[in-house]
Amino acid sequence: MLRFPCGLLTRARGITCDTWPTGAGSNMPDRLLEPVKIEKLSVDSHLENFLRCVRTRETPRADIQAGFSHAVADCMAAAALESGRRIGFDPQRLEML
Repeated sequence: MLRFPCGLLTRARGITCDTWPTGAGSNMPDRLLEPVKIEKLSVDSHLENFLRCVRTRETPRADIQAGFSHAVADCMAAAALESGRRIGFDPQRLEML
């Protein structure tokens, strides 16, 4: 069974959350020959996951190192966009180059 999160884009195109359309009318060899049943996913946010882990002392989905790495990547992307240059990172000094 295909897992697909339902969203506004799929609903705007007339695709329901219960089935994925077929490739009817297509000549492509990898087209879908029949509708695919889609299982709905229940996804909680990082905040919900964090708060649940504070209450239950479970390990969060993303640890501090993952959060730090993503924050560094965001800062590097913003600096590169603003400067128009490639940005590097020195992990020893924790500085962008």
